[in-house]
Amino acid sequence: LGFSRKAMEPLLLNLAQELRGEAKEPTRTVVPLAVYLVLFTDLAQWIAGVEHESVFKADMLAGVPAVICGLTCFKWGLRKGLMPLGEQLGEKLPERLGEVGVSGVCFVLAIGLTFAE
Repeated sequence: LGFSRKAMEPLLLNLAQELRGEAKEPTRTVVPLAVYLVLFTDLAQWIAGVEHESVFKADMLAGVPAVICGLTCFKWGLRKGLMPLGEQLGEKLPERLGEVGVSGVCFVLAIGLTFAE
C-alpha cells in the first residue's frame, strides 16, 4: 500500500497504548473468574475422589489470554465504532425528527433488538 515504516510506527504505538488501556478491565474480570474455576474444579474433583487431572483446567487456562484479547478488541471496537455513531444520532436525530420521529425510531430499534436477542 506504500506506507513507510516511519509513518506507521506512531500509529501502531498509539494503538498498542489504547489496547493496553482497554485490556485492564477484562483482565481484572477474567483472571479472578479463571482462578475461581480452577479452584472449584480442584475442590469438586477432591470431593468426588477423582485422581486424574482434568483436561478442562489446562484448556481453560490456555483460553484465558484469548478471552482477554477478544474482550479487549470488542470493547475497543465499540468505543471507536459504535459509540461515536450513537453520540451523533443522539445529538442530531431529535433536532431533525422531533419527539414523534425519535419515538418512532426507538420503536423500530426496539423491535429489531428483540428479534436480534
